[in-house]
Amino acid sequence: MTLSRALALFEAALALPPDHREAFLHAHADDAALLIEVESLLASHQASVGFLESVPEIFQQRTLGAYRLLKPLGAGGMGRVYLAERADGAFDQQAAIKVLASTLADADSVRRAEAERNFLARLEHPHIARIMDGGSTPEGQPYVVMEYVDGQPIDQYCQAQRLDLRARILLFLQVLSAVEAAHRALIVHRDIKPGNILVTHAGQTKLLDFGIAKSLDGSVAGGATQGQRGPLTPDYASPEQLAGRQLTTACDVYSLGLVLYELLTGHRAHVRTHRTLAEIEHAITSQPPSLPSGNLDAQKLSISQREQRDWRRRLAGDLDRVLLKALEPEPTQRYGSAQVFADDLQRWLDGRPVAARAAGTLDRARKFVKRNRLAVSAAAAILLSLSIGLLLAAEQARIARAQADSARLANRFLIDMIGNADLLVSGHMPSLMDALDRAAPTIPERLAGQPQLEGEVRLALGHAYLSLEKLDAAGAQLRPAEALLKTCACPSYADAQMQLAILDWWAGHDAEAERKMQSAISLLDANPQTSDALASALNTYAALLNDMGRFNDAIAIIERTQRLIDAGAPISARERAGLLGNLGYARDGLGQVDAAISAHTAALHAFEQALPSVHPDIAVSLNNLAMALQTASRRDEALAAFRRSLEIRRAFAGADNSMTVKAQTNLAVFLADSGQHDEARTMIAEALAHATKAYGPDRVALANTYAAAARVAMATNDAASAIEQANTALALYAKAETVDPHYPERARATLAQAQAQAQAQAQHAPERTHTQKQLSAGK
Repeated sequence: MTLSRALALFEAALALPPDHREAFLHAHADDAALLIEVESLLASHQASVGFLESVPEIFQQRTLGAYRLLKPLGAGGMGRVYLAERADGAFDQQAAIKVLASTLADADSVRRAEAERNFLARLEHPHIARIMDGGSTPEGQPYVVMEYVDGQPIDQYCQAQRLDLRARILLFLQVLSAVEAAHRALIVHRDIKPGNILVTHAGQTKLLDFGIAKSLDGSVAGGATQGQRGPLTPDYASPEQLAGRQLTTACDVYSLGLVLYELLTGHRAHVRTHRTLAEIEHAITSQPPSLPSGNLDAQKLSISQREQRDWRRRLAGDLDRVLLKALEPEPTQRYGSAQVFADDLQRWLDGRPVAARAAGTLDRARKFVKRNRLAVSAAAAILLSLSIGLLLAAEQARIARAQADSARLANRFLIDMIGNADLLVSGHMPSLMDALDRAAPTIPERLAGQPQLEGEVRLALGHAYLSLEKLDAAGAQLRPAEALLKTCACPSYADAQMQLAILDWWAGHDAEAERKMQSAISLLDANPQTSDALASALNTYAALLNDMGRFNDAIAIIERTQRLIDAGAPISARERAGLLGNLGYARDGLGQVDAAISAHTAALHAFEQALPSVHPDIAVSLNNLAMALQTASRRDEALAAFRRSLEIRRAFAGADNSMTVKAQTNLAVFLADSGQHDEARTMIAEALAHATKAYGPDRVALANTYAAAARVAMATNDAASAIEQANTALALYAKAETVDPHYPERARATLAQAQAQAQAQAQHAPERTHTQKQLSAGK
């Protein structure tokens, strides 16, 4: 039995309700001596309740060093905190003095108190309560003299001030900056909770109580962060703390997530119904927290029922994702640091997509095509027609050896499908969509009695519709294709499952998509002749995992795919480039920016070797690289990549195409944020000039362009233009049939900023005029 183990159990038990402590101790004290020691500590603590009040002569008005104790501020298992004032007359100053409990004044506890003094001495940060002095009482009780913070716990402050969602996040960013400073000093706080975050009357946060902090490198007395379960507060502890595993800065990220969850919802992330730490740890790792936007307490948030609906709408989506990422049970799945956590919250505040919903290469490419249907349509018509023709031709060759009739049917179907796209038949300029739409209804009649051939044809049409973003039409072909090919036990059954999985993914049904992909991969894995199809399916699965924020899982799949390639799986150079792009997104999602840049650079080079110099894949790859470079603050390189991406889009699609307008819009915002205001204004003006034609009936895309123009105007201090553009964007959003609520929310935020700036400018204008008149009079 060691005193440190007894102290750890004492701390943990003290944080539990009194009626839960006995069961907890019997579950965790593995020998009688340890149990007796902890029970003795608890009894002594209970006996000391009211100690200050019952024995005022011991501490009240007592002098410790240069300070006189005035009154108690609070008490806990480790000791008491007093308000004190400077007593030596040198200057007027108040302080908070924490005195270690008399029951804990042993050598180990003294080292802990010294460690806290050393931790605080290493930290100089405006949002961390600073250390001022320290020593020991004549009775041998260590004490620490700290900056006195006259404030409220952060949760109480938010409620009392009735802070809105945005204001709470801005306040929490101060906390993240304090924790990041501690982490840079290789210090893990280990006890982040609302009670240890005070907010002053001026709205400044102060992080307190490093009493159970740990040094990551062991350079400060108090030990390293592994070996046994240390003191903790169960309600705000990470799973690895509860389990007694090795600790990293990720444990503080988890606790920060718990605090922010509570600030933004009014509820704790986990409802604790378990007594022991092991039970608590199992519960929070096996049961993910409720979706924040669906778990609001209007009373605790100090908002009305009407305001609650708006609060839920703003919280839903990106903020849900941010909170759940911070609360991932596995440390490696969380934000890589407090700073990365803060960066994602800042993205939300700025109206930018958060990293917590970072998409994989396949998804980005899909969205690229979706935004640019007009530009891609001509190329798609050629490429997809050829793909369908080749697929059917290959199928014909296989069938011809067994069934000449089926071959003739396939030939006739393909010929008629192409013929239906003829200008004289369709009555207008033909397109791939015309051919598909005319051919699809004839399948049941023309391929009756040929289930395998019908399945292959429907699969080919489903491929084509999916590439054209016609999800309903794709599903109408892929579902019967899957059923037909399953009945025939055809090798292409796995491909049908993969295509349906992609359909589910794009429709937002990630869990079902993953189930189908895993099933298809199992089928392909069982057939050694399909290593190329397996590698392709794994690459797509990695992209899905990236989109779900499961970056470590994605990397594992990417590594498996690479092993297949190394073993000789014949995949295309373009597929290899896509694999590198997926790796870049996974690294970026884990906060490994340098590794992400390296992977994106390799992907770009691979695309450039495999494709013509003017190709959409290269433009997308450049854009992805630019974003990673921007995150790394390599702005000049990012700007060059953004510019080249725009040049390729212009060359490929022309000025009036949506892919070009989108690139111009993104570049304009980047330039504005970089201070290059003249070029930013020119770029956004050019985007707006072509946006209506480029986006056609897509009001949301057009609205996004105006919303970006408002942001550019704000960056260039043109509040009037920002108000005009933001109002135009909001009017377009209101006319759209469906719209992601985050888009108009961001436009409203920009509008509010512009209106505030315009009001401030109007208030200062009379003052300037008055001053000018005075100067004139003086002359």
